[in-house]
Amino acid sequence: MEIFFALFAFGPQFYNPFGKTPLAALHLFDAFVVITTFVLEVALKGREEELAALLIILRFWRIVKLVEGEHVFG
Repeated sequence: MEIFFALFAFGPQFYNPFGKTPLAALHLFDAFVVITTFVLEVALKGREEELAALLIILRFWRIVKLVEGEHVFG
């Protein structure tokens, strides 16, 4: 839902890495990781689901980067 709301509130330029939005490439990467993880968790079952769980590491990295950004900009 967060990605949808950000797209609605800020527009597509929020995710355009060639636009004027700072860190837009990271926003785009973040959206890709979240959407891919969600799709894989829903679609895969059994042993393959365990491999898809490796993407959770990227989601933890997302949290670390958000906290780091808040510390820098806060």
